Amino acid sequence: MFRLKQKHSRHPAAAKPAEVSVTALLDDQSVRGAVLGGLGALLIVHLFWAYSAVLLDKVFPWMTIVQGAVIGMGVQRLGRGIDWRFPLIAALWSFPAAFTGNLVVALSLTANAAAVGFFDVLAGLSVSSLQKFFGQTISGVDIIFALCSIALATFFAKRRLTRAQANALHKHELKNAH
Repeated sequence: MFRLKQKHSRHPAAAKPAEVSVTALLDDQSVRGAVLGGLGALLIVHLFWAYSAVLLDKVFPWMTIVQGAVIGMGVQRLGRGIDWRFPLIAALWSFPAAFTGNLVVALSLTANAAAVGFFDVLAGLSVSSLQKFFGQTISGVDIIFALCSIALATFFAKRRLTRAQANALHKHELKNAH
């Protein structure tokens, strides 16, 4: 009377798997989309990080790691890539973002404390003040967070394929290798 719907057929020959187009998978890749996805994710996390630091009057250095994951997801979502270029793009966005995030947070907290605009503080920066800031604030822990950020960004950057897509891509690569 109350029978659950079967998820798998009792007759495996009756259900044929759908054909996967490898050319469609390869054509869906977009380097431009990956670059824009990484940049958009970077900007969103920078803004969120700076806003939360000003609102709570506290700096969260672990946001660097979260930032790497979000950058990787942005590259994955808009890039839809399946080759080595997309983790590289995510890593190239994630590395400088780990350090510029600290700068954006510091500028936001300084602007809030001085009761001036963010861009007023940004306009007052010089090369020597940037060198001094990064020399005094970047520590070994920040570098470890940056490396973790890069690792997460590269992990999340590639498109997740279904089993059928992965098998079709593998067969395509084997066929083209010979």
